[in-house]
Amino acid sequence: GLGFSRTATQAAIKKLPGEFSLAFSPYAKNLNDWLMRARLAGHEVFLELPMESKRFPLEDPGPLALNTTSQLSDNIKQLYKVMSKMGGYVGLVSTMGSKFTEAEGQLKPILIEIKKHGLMFIDGGKGGVAARQIAADAKVVKAFVNVTLDDTPDAKSFRKRLRIIEKKLAKAPGAVAAIRAYPKSIERIIAWSKTLKEKKIQLIPLSAMADLQPIE
Repeated sequence: GLGFSRTATQAAIKKLPGEFSLAFSPYAKNLNDWLMRARLAGHEVFLELPMESKRFPLEDPGPLALNTTSQLSDNIKQLYKVMSKMGGYVGLVSTMGSKFTEAEGQLKPILIEIKKHGLMFIDGGKGGVAARQIAADAKVVKAFVNVTLDDTPDAKSFRKRLRIIEKKLAKAPGAVAAIRAYPKSIERIIAWSKTLKEKKIQLIPLSAMADLQPIE
């Protein structure tokens, strides 16, 4: 959700270590300017791809979203509208999408288009096993969010989800955690990142997780 709040976006770019990858909303303004600032600060950049949610209208992905009720040709046009919002990004991160990511006939051609452009696809955490399997079948370079740390944005819940990531790292070579562009989330993740050396956990950019996670 970066790009909307100037304060939060500047904080993410300037305060987070370069290993943190940043995802910008296609609805935000001045995206190429933000991209330049982020890359100069050492971050790799992703662009968010809105997708239809089962929880609509509670989760409204907006007018650029890919929808199961649209023709495939229209969804591909939507994809290209999103992709044209800025340049120089590593890949696309799905947002919402709990409904669209289960529709193989719609999702797979979109992933093939993403692959044609040499881009990575990140399931933002709503797709589940179905989306991961479809991405594997499409042979697109992929990763997926294991935990969104601020789904419930209070400190206790945030700490609990950090422990989930740490436990996963005890058994897996890597994991992906996401936060939203909330000032408190940025503060909390910076504080956590300072404890990683003693925990023998290493931060890596999201692209380094390409095709590392098992489909489960």
